[in-house]
Amino acid sequence: MHGGGPLRTASILEYLRKRDFAVDLILFDAPSEPPGFEDVLSINLPKHSRSLAARLARNAIRFIRQVPPLVDRFSGYEKLMAKWLEGRTYDVAVIEHFWAAPYVDLLRRHAVRVVCDLHNVESVWLKRMRLPFVGAARRLEHKLLPMFDTVLVTSKEDAARIPVPSVVYPNALPFREKPVRPPVPAGQPRIAMSGNFDFAPNVQGARWFSRNVWPQLDHIPWKLIGRCSDQMPFGVATGAVEDALPELARVEVAIVPLLAGSGTRLKILEAWAAGTPVVSTTIGCEGLGVTSGVELLIGDTPEEFADAVLRLLDSKHLRAALAIMGRRRYEQEFTWPKAWEKLDEARALY
Repeated sequence: MHGGGPLRTASILEYLRKRDFAVDLILFDAPSEPPGFEDVLSINLPKHSRSLAARLARNAIRFIRQVPPLVDRFSGYEKLMAKWLEGRTYDVAVIEHFWAAPYVDLLRRHAVRVVCDLHNVESVWLKRMRLPFVGAARRLEHKLLPMFDTVLVTSKEDAARIPVPSVVYPNALPFREKPVRPPVPAGQPRIAMSGNFDFAPNVQGARWFSRNVWPQLDHIPWKLIGRCSDQMPFGVATGAVEDALPELARVEVAIVPLLAGSGTRLKILEAWAAGTPVVSTTIGCEGLGVTSGVELLIGDTPEEFADAVLRLLDSKHLRAALAIMGRRRYEQEFTWPKAWEKLDEARALY
């Protein structure tokens, strides 16, 4: 499991393949080249030190230049890409993530239609993380997004945050049968948070839960499901897993204690698909159109969040009711085939 970004990208690739598009890929730092595509350009980014001093130095230079960190990280490959693209023409070019949006001019020379898929609104999650690149990101959004033929966003909330019209293409998962839910053995984790823990909002949320909520739960065993950095000394880190659903089915409550971010959270969709009830902050479930007490429970203070978790752990009936409603929302709105209907209706990619 590598986080929500790759899943969203995979959904678009599968959509194009099922409509008989021949697809070329330009990949950054891919662990391997996926099979079944016409041609692939794989670009390896230089390795950066992850020490605090090195990160502060890089970001100080970026702040002086007024370039958001990830936009800077993925920049500088125009010549390499131009050489590879020479002589090629496409019906549509799709840029995944705003980080690569500055390549719109280059792709415009080779594609009839250029689409930007915004997994997040960059300026929003930077602002919520209180990072000093909000203004730079917002200026780039106003400059670059009008240059695309179509902009995809994950929710109507994100649609209202950008300076151009957009198409809401919801995050979704492939259709999955609900996994069998084994009983939780005594002493085993009863609570889990899934995600990519190299992503700053996930780290922040896990730390907030560990420090402010978990002590109120009498330190009930819990775990992290997903890729974890070596700076995660709390919970029980399972590490990267190929499939989050069986892991989520082994706990009684899935938590989404996010305090920042944009887009919508696939970790909630995975819990719904697994039949596991969810406790989330308001930001964590933003964009999904949920009602607390119907598809999940919402708590925004440590006390509210802890109370919601305890209510679920104490009530098998409440867990079952939320699991049924969450699974229903997943099946009705958040599978790949259901999301693809939105692209077809809007003729967003062709």
